[in-house]
Amino acid sequence: MKKNKGKKTVSKRSNSSHVKTVAKTKNSCDCGYVIFFSRIFLALIFLLDLVGKVKNSSGTIDYIKSAGFPLPEFFYVGAIVLLFIGSISLILGYRVMWGASALVLFTGVATLMFHIGDGQMIAFLKNLAIIGGLLALMSAPKGRFSLDK
Repeated sequence: MKKNKGKKTVSKRSNSSHVKTVAKTKNSCDCGYVIFFSRIFLALIFLLDLVGKVKNSSGTIDYIKSAGFPLPEFFYVGAIVLLFIGSISLILGYRVMWGASALVLFTGVATLMFHIGDGQMIAFLKNLAIIGGLLALMSAPKGRFSLDK
């Protein structure tokens, strides 16, 4: 282990026999658990939304129709697919970038179609915060308990 002006440099051998160097500072930590809980907490929002949409499919389709979407059944199925794939991906820690991307797409469309207008500012900002959390997950390492290697 080498010391470089307040930073520790740790060398790790990977399977391909080259050395990977990771710089650690005083403030760095093993954030694997933080990322794991972030994945779970964000996934819970979408998983509960999925259950509600499946339990009340006719109400959800009517709501989509009221927003002026053509082919509301198509958008309903698309929402279910994005919510399912994204939630399971985050929970399992498998292909998190793809799962989070699916949820960003879903949340972005929902925000633009349903949360712009009078009385929607808080819902709009909450959705932006959720999108921010998903984007942060997309750029983070896998975290603990991840099926990705």
